[in-house]
Amino acid sequence: MRSANSVATRSIAALVACVLLASCSGRIGNGKSGLCDNAGYLAARKAAHARTEVTICGTVVRVRTARRTRSGLHLWFYVRVAPHVVARVIADESVLGPLLVRIGDKAEVQGRFFRDRDGFDGIDWTHRVSGTHSSWSTPGFVVINGIEYR
Repeated sequence: MRSANSVATRSIAALVACVLLASCSGRIGNGKSGLCDNAGYLAARKAAHARTEVTICGTVVRVRTARRTRSGLHLWFYVRVAPHVVARVIADESVLGPLLVRIGDKAEVQGRFFRDRDGFDGIDWTHRVSGTHSSWSTPGFVVINGIEYR
């Protein structure tokens, strides 16, 4: 039989461990993969550190109609990652398939931070990379309300 002090000590230790894990590196635990790092996205954005792998989680605040570009059909949607910061996500539906994304949905996105010549930034390469894509080797993904697209 365990003493009440032993159980209480273990409970407090478990609570402290959870708090410490949740506060590490700006990571948040509401994503399917557990990799969410909105602070990392904000740091890449502040430093204009293009071609950096980022993983964000947040609420979808805007969805644009998919458009065909020279590299396929792409959907643009926007995810709130901080009180006054929205990340633009470019998802390749030619690879991922049609995404069901609506305002208010919970999203988790892994891809490459970019900043274009016009000063706009966001996340692209949100799909699993095949051998034909040599400019980015890190696999990305999109999760909308728990449904994963790769």
